[in-house]
Amino acid sequence: IPNTHLQRAVALAHLTEAPEAIPAGFLDSAVEPDDLLASAMAEAEFMSTIDRKAYAGAIGIVRAKTLATMRTQIDHDRASVA
Repeated sequence: IPNTHLQRAVALAHLTEAPEAIPAGFLDSAVEPDDLLASAMAEAEFMSTIDRKAYAGAIGIVRAKTLATMRTQIDHDRASVA
């Protein structure tokens, strides 16, 4: 999520309307309610074809910094109340 949108969402509690959610990076796609099940099933079918180890590795790389920051903050928070 670009910092401009993240700042507004987190620090300013800005609620992003549906038309802004995709360009802001909060959603990959949006569908009409009547198309939701078919879209979800198509995405599930696609996800079932990818290499799970490769996907897990890629996600791990993408999320590593965020997860490390979260671990550090949790440790800090726990230490401050101990």
